[in-house]
Amino acid sequence: MINYQIYNIRDSIILHTKLINENDFKKYCIQLSTDDLNLFFQIQSIQRKKEFITTRILLQQYFNLNIILSYENKKPKLKNSTFISLSHKDEELIIGINDITPIGVDIEKISNKISKIKHKFCDAKELFELNNIDSNEILTMYWCAKEATYKCLTNQTNIYLKDITVKLKTKAIGQSENSDLKYRLDFLKINEQFVICHAQKQR
Repeated sequence: MINYQIYNIRDSIILHTKLINENDFKKYCIQLSTDDLNLFFQIQSIQRKKEFITTRILLQQYFNLNIILSYENKKPKLKNSTFISLSHKDEELIIGINDITPIGVDIEKISNKISKIKHKFCDAKELFELNNIDSNEILTMYWCAKEATYKCLTNQTNIYLKDITVKLKTKAIGQSENSDLKYRLDFLKINEQFVICHAQKQR
């Protein structure tokens, strides 16, 4: 069993846990399906192995049964038609689950490095608005919001983070937009180090 926390955001469930230690691979591998076990052994990176096995074991525990997780157009998909979104940063993993509508979730670590790359994900207007804001947390929220929104998009072809605009109302809620579609944003802060964003298309 692995320990995890559950957060409720609107009509979604967010599962949060630490990645399984590589010393525990053998213990958890016996819980994987034959197909997942074959995929696991094809992965070379230890970090990717940790992400792969933790995601599947956590889903098994939460649903209390073997869950088939696959990918379609690079987006995660569950066989039972439940909408799902995944994100990981360092040793942190989150899984967003929604029975009604597609969602996107993202987790990012607050760091002073974010100010050096803001031009890569913010457009000119956002850079102007953020020019006088000396807050790594706010910048991380923008990045996190754009990543979560991107995961919501039905068609991600030729879409870049700069194409997604973000407006924060508070440190808890905001709105993003791509073309004519608007998305509700909800934020959580974990251990004072990580920002989590949940994005969901407005109905």
